[in-house]
Amino acid sequence: MSSSTKRSSSLPKSRSSIIRPAENQCLQSLLDECLMPLANFLFINIKDSMVREFNHLFQYQTTIASLKTSLREFKRATHTLQTRVDGDERRGLTRTDTVKGWLESAESITRHADAIVGGNDNGPSETWD
Repeated sequence: MSSSTKRSSSLPKSRSSIIRPAENQCLQSLLDECLMPLANFLFINIKDSMVREFNHLFQYQTTIASLKTSLREFKRATHTLQTRVDGDERRGLTRTDTVKGWLESAESITRHADAIVGGNDNGPSETWD
C-alpha cells in the first residue's frame, strides 16, 4: 500500500466522526449557554447604539431647522423693539436699564444662535452673560 493510501484511510470521512457525542453535547451546551447569549447581548447593544446615533442625527437636523425659524422670529421682534426704542429716544424719552438689558441680552442670544446655525461645530466662542 502506498503512503497516500495509508493517510487517506486514517483520516476521518466526515467532521461528525471527529467529535464524539459527549463532546458534541458539551460544545452545544457551551454555544447555547455562553456564546449565543453573548452574541445576542452584543447585537442588541450595537443595534441600540446605532439607532440612538441615527435618531440623534435626525433630531439634530430637526432642531437646527426649528432654531433657524425661531431665530428669524426673535430677530424680527428684537428689530421691532429697537425701532420703537429709537423712536422714543428721538422724541426725548430715555431708555430704561431694563430695556437696555433686554436689548443687550437679545444681541448676545442672536450671536450665539447665529454661531450654532451657521455651522460652527464648536458652538459659541463666548460665554453666556
